[in-house]
Amino acid sequence: MLLVGDPVPSFFARGITNPRFSFDSAAGRYIVVTFLGSGASPGAQAFLAAMHAETKCLDDRFACAFIVTNDPRDEQSGLLTERQPGIRLFLDFDLEMATLFGAVGRQKDNGSAVALMTWILDPGMRVLRILPINDLATHYDDICAALDGQPAPKADMDAWAPILVVPNVLEPDFCHKLITYGETVGLNDSGYMKTDPKTGETVQVLDQDERSLFARGSAEVTSKTRELLLAIGDVIAEQNQPVEIVGHTDAAAFGANNGYTNWELSADRANAMPLFRQLVTIGACAQSGEAWNSVNRFYMTPITHYRWIKTPMFHMEYHDKATCLDTTRISDWSKPANNAVKFRASYVSANSGEAAVLWFELQKATNGSWMIRKISAMP
Repeated sequence: MLLVGDPVPSFFARGITNPRFSFDSAAGRYIVVTFLGSGASPGAQAFLAAMHAETKCLDDRFACAFIVTNDPRDEQSGLLTERQPGIRLFLDFDLEMATLFGAVGRQKDNGSAVALMTWILDPGMRVLRILPINDLATHYDDICAALDGQPAPKADMDAWAPILVVPNVLEPDFCHKLITYGETVGLNDSGYMKTDPKTGETVQVLDQDERSLFARGSAEVTSKTRELLLAIGDVIAEQNQPVEIVGHTDAAAFGANNGYTNWELSADRANAMPLFRQLVTIGACAQSGEAWNSVNRFYMTPITHYRWIKTPMFHMEYHDKATCLDTTRISDWSKPANNAVKFRASYVSANSGEAAVLWFELQKATNGSWMIRKISAMP
């Protein structure tokens, strides 16, 4: 059982709108996790009504709530509804999430029973409070009382993050080179963590000029970021270790203010990744449009003629067709609709220097799988 102070392990849960929700993506605000057993549990409708009526607390900035049902009937009953921002539903029919938290007990007949309980997590995904549900109809009052008086997540914006000190990770020679570089060239702050004091937006990595290191809605670093990387490039170039650049998702609304935020965009990118990788790889190595035949089963509407979908190689006159192209970047992510993502893949020939792009548009089917809606050389 997860107790007060325990960190919540990483896991994926099945949601109403997202079949593979990464629970880690909710970090950065207080999190309410309530196991109510079923939407038909006594008092469940009064509890949900009270939660939906209140919007100041559960706003995805200060706090959010995840309601967990273990009743398969709730998938179709309509008794449980989400509200964005603030309230999301998890379908835990196999009791995996309930077991992880410690809400599953044994009955006399050796069957499993879910204890109705609420866990409140702090912005760092650690257990803050555990609330047994004595009366589900009035339980939301208990949740509000537990959250009342808690400091806003942004209050910790200047605090040190929890740190695990692990010695002997970097080679001493590498450390000495970094120190020498800093003493010789001089150092400037390359970035810091910041939360907007007016809006309470989720933490974002910024440089001194308060510009994002990544283009909004894109995995592409900005020109300013490239300058920062070049400043330490000479030292890093001498090392054999890989270097990874990571962008963190904030909770800002994406596009129209329809409740779809960067949380959902980040999750959609991750869930579409298997198909995404397959398409980008085909684009890099295919010599003709016939190659798209291998992903025919992923088209929203199966097609039989592929030659009209030109591959990047088709436009390259001097490229050695025996070798694949290099994929230089994936950028220009957008949301044509709440159930669709669109992005651009850029390719270049290592031997001829020729370049080309492909645009991919994917759509989420009713069963939660991602399908191809469009592939083209133009937006």
